[in-house]
Amino acid sequence: MDKQKILDLEQKALHELARLQNYFPELVSNSRACGLAFAFDMPTNALAMELIDQRFVRGFMAYIAGEKTLRFRLNMVTSQEILQKLFEKLFMALIDIRDRQIVERVTMLTKSSGQEDQSQNIKIMPLTVENFEHYRPVMEVIEARAYEEGRRDSMETLLEWLRVKDSVGLIMQYRLGSLDIIAGYAIGGPLEHAKADGAKQDSNQGKNNTFYSANITLDDRIRGLGLGRIIKNQQIAKAMSIKNPDGSPRYLFMSGRNRIGATSAMNQIIDALGSYVVSTHDNQYGEQGAKALYYRLPLARSKHVVLSAPESRMLDCQNTLQNAFAITPKSFKDALLDNQLRAMVGSKLTLSNWATPAMVRYTEVLRALIPKPLNHAYFTSGRDEMVDKGLRSLRFHRLDADIVISFSHQWLGQNTSAARSLSYDQDQAQPYAFFSWPKVKHPAVVGHEQSLL
Repeated sequence: MDKQKILDLEQKALHELARLQNYFPELVSNSRACGLAFAFDMPTNALAMELIDQRFVRGFMAYIAGEKTLRFRLNMVTSQEILQKLFEKLFMALIDIRDRQIVERVTMLTKSSGQEDQSQNIKIMPLTVENFEHYRPVMEVIEARAYEEGRRDSMETLLEWLRVKDSVGLIMQYRLGSLDIIAGYAIGGPLEHAKADGAKQDSNQGKNNTFYSANITLDDRIRGLGLGRIIKNQQIAKAMSIKNPDGSPRYLFMSGRNRIGATSAMNQIIDALGSYVVSTHDNQYGEQGAKALYYRLPLARSKHVVLSAPESRMLDCQNTLQNAFAITPKSFKDALLDNQLRAMVGSKLTLSNWATPAMVRYTEVLRALIPKPLNHAYFTSGRDEMVDKGLRSLRFHRLDADIVISFSHQWLGQNTSAARSLSYDQDQAQPYAFFSWPKVKHPAVVGHEQSLL
């Protein structure tokens, strides 16, 4: 066992737990890690269960322990990169819980104060090269009032973005009292056109697949009304609507930059949408010590890559599971490409559980071969857990049952009470079984007739 790797993972977990606790002091407390396990507490059982409810959607595995403790288990195939992704998903889940509470409070306040629905006062229109000069004077005023000099974009820079193929420009109109004012604008386009730190370093990964949000600016008179979220959602929708010539999505990601310490509202918006921070950069905006974060936001579901494998009609599992992976008839490949076989495996093969490409492929083979009425699969971490979970599944349908009958001369493990009680105890220290469950003599030892007696 690689003890140094375990210590490194423990230190990484402690570091990330400290960040979570500092960022969410109202949600995360008593964080701790020991070896390949870590945990933290939440204020109530209800909030802890809210995080549990997000695990399958977000793609991580967490367990409730006691009333309000969340525990996590790693293993020796967990890398630093996988652990980092796990904490990114936990961060997004906690953002969701925090913001949902905030939204519920704001909604109650809005209803009680009689404020009207601001979306009824909004009109969002395209901002293009052709109509740019019409809006330019008011955009210059908004830009100057919104930002310090180092963060302002020149009108020439914004116009240049609109000239780029597959760019998106939006202008927001808002009724303020009896007047229709220009409330803000959003501009962006292909990442390759961006020149700022973060985007430059991300140009290889984001080439030809990332929309860069170059500028979202609101008139300071209407901030705090939730309009930033509306125009951001519109920008995302427009970017997602752009297609390649073959009909596939032009953009799979959105990225952008926000100044740290000066854009908390926009950071909350992109966090709630599922973004993650790729990097931070010092001395930005022409100012010593000014920091910027660079984020990425997925826009499209991931594609399932089908590896080539020899055609075979044989399913031979007598020695290993590996032979089953080569079965790739055309219909099976089509199903993989169309994501038809991913729903069943998505809930268990997660970041903090053991999974390999071969295991995923085998699971998909099972999904293709099992009878249609058997539409559920339960995955376990090993043989002993399989015995326990199998018995629990049976017990669910047999509420009055309290005895398990098994064959003799079989070995089902020794790490759980059920597995030990079902395993053959010859040459084992007595008492070996925890439960006094009867065993039928195995027909391979005494013959079928004696076994039936």
